[in-house]
Amino acid sequence: MIHIQNLDFRYPRAAFQLVINDLKIETGEKVAFVGPSGSGKTTLLNLISGITLARSGTIEVAGNHVGSLSDKQRRDFRVAKIGFVFQRFELIEYLNVSDNILFPFLINPSVDCTPEVRHRMMGLADTVGIASLLKRYPRQLSQGEQQRVAICRALILSPPLILADEPTGNLDPANKEIILDLMLSEFEARTRTFVVVTHDQSVAQKCDRMIDFSSFHHQLKTGEAVS
Repeated sequence: MIHIQNLDFRYPRAAFQLVINDLKIETGEKVAFVGPSGSGKTTLLNLISGITLARSGTIEVAGNHVGSLSDKQRRDFRVAKIGFVFQRFELIEYLNVSDNILFPFLINPSVDCTPEVRHRMMGLADTVGIASLLKRYPRQLSQGEQQRVAICRALILSPPLILADEPTGNLDPANKEIILDLMLSEFEARTRTFVVVTHDQSVAQKCDRMIDFSSFHHQLKTGEAVS
């Protein structure tokens, strides 16, 4: 599903550098990125999704070389292939909860918002406890409710790859378990690939593999190669 080779990424005018010789994540695998803040976990999610581009190296996702795609092709690729749960949710303020969940259909003319899709949207919303909030707007929601909307949006298209940045960070223990059960059931039923950034060991331990960024934090900062 994901193969990264000879990656070299740096932020302009900053000391940070991310260098990865070789990293593979297989189809259907659940992988947790763990480690200290600032060590490159979110940066790597953004590179995998094509939101950010590396100065050199290759990132292949579902058979696509992300860096060789145009801006439009990367946007279309993200909509079709990736469900992204952003740490800051990235909900659209002028859309209600229902339309935020269905947002991938609003921006992708190649997929139709059928009655079956709306039924799936209602089912996801009901599972995470926001079915009664569908007509509300993001400003009327708590952070935990906004996070659940973002998770439903990421799952609505049943994408082959889910990238999640601290998906349970604003949830109470009961809702965290509901969300984890939902996401894991989605992956197991549809052979999805799951990459999650988390500081929560209970989340990381549900994954097949953990990549601990603290183990190569020095290399990330100095630019030595890691894998």
